[in-house]
Amino acid sequence: MHFEVSQQHEKTSPRLVSPASWWMLGDYRPLFEDRGKAVIFYSPVCQFSYAFAIRAAELLKEVSPNLPVELVNLWDEPEKFIKRGKSWLILNARAIRAWISDREGFLKEVKEALSE
Repeated sequence: MHFEVSQQHEKTSPRLVSPASWWMLGDYRPLFEDRGKAVIFYSPVCQFSYAFAIRAAELLKEVSPNLPVELVNLWDEPEKFIKRGKSWLILNARAIRAWISDREGFLKEVKEALSE
């Protein structure tokens, strides 16, 4: 059995996202409760996720030593992760998209979020 295609199919290239980084592209809507703090999500499935979360917290403390930082296991508290649009790092009610390996870009975005 086969089906005929009656229309010309347009080839489009989907945005390719690494399975390990899809959660960096979340759709965050600012929450009042996220003002003045950082919420960092990590996954117990990835062996590096917790280490990266700790490193992100250290970098945040370099910029703002008194900033409250909450590390959240997204499997233990999935509702927090979903409520925040599946974003890996929320800072001062803003999703941070830069990754910690790009230190300059990360710190720039962090400073912008803290200045709001």
